[in-house]
Amino acid sequence: MNQTQERKQREAQLFESRRRTSIHEAGHAVLARAHGLPVREITVRPDATGVCWIDVPARDSVGDIKREIMFDLAGKLAVAIEADQTVRDDALRSILGSEASLDWPGKTGVEGYRRSLERLLGDELTSYRWFDDELPAIALETTAILLERWDEVVSLATELLRKGSIYPEQRGSSGAAPRLVERLKRNKRNKRKRLTQDELSECRRFLVDETSSAADRSYVAATLKAWRTEGSTA
Repeated sequence: MNQTQERKQREAQLFESRRRTSIHEAGHAVLARAHGLPVREITVRPDATGVCWIDVPARDSVGDIKREIMFDLAGKLAVAIEADQTVRDDALRSILGSEASLDWPGKTGVEGYRRSLERLLGDELTSYRWFDDELPAIALETTAILLERWDEVVSLATELLRKGSIYPEQRGSSGAAPRLVERLKRNKRNKRKRLTQDELSECRRFLVDETSSAADRSYVAATLKAWRTEGSTA
């Protein structure tokens, strides 16, 4: 195989990876919409990584936790549906682990859900039983919602593949994500780890602005904490 053929093969493989990622992130977004969770940003990057950023609900009830678990499962379940594959029950915990977010330390992944359930249900054993009994049923319900809305998943994935980023909650207005949050995300993608004093002050003001979304404030807080830990303010 010559260099031109190798390059074309790599490009084809990368495109296929980006296509699968677009289905994955669209699955998250469509499930969130089905449950009335505001979707702030959906992105598929050139390197085939992606993100679906939502306003994460407070875990005030078992129903809130169930909704959040469904959101976490939806990405990989959408990819499985598209590939006409079945996800085994014993793989569901791995999916939750792979979707764990660094922006929500201690809250995501299997253990995070079990801790929240223990708080709501009263004891550790009950929380373990609920999780083990309900997880397969939650996956089936998630799959049913995705199948019912599959045209929406495909349409959104196609748009993502073409545009790279979509900001659904901003449509019809500015067409852009909140400026500070978007700058911080861009800095992270570009591996810039230094904050100017102006940016530091802006982050502090943003954290006390109750008109901004809880998810955006959480992202700024987590970013600020990480950069402070590294001693990287300028």
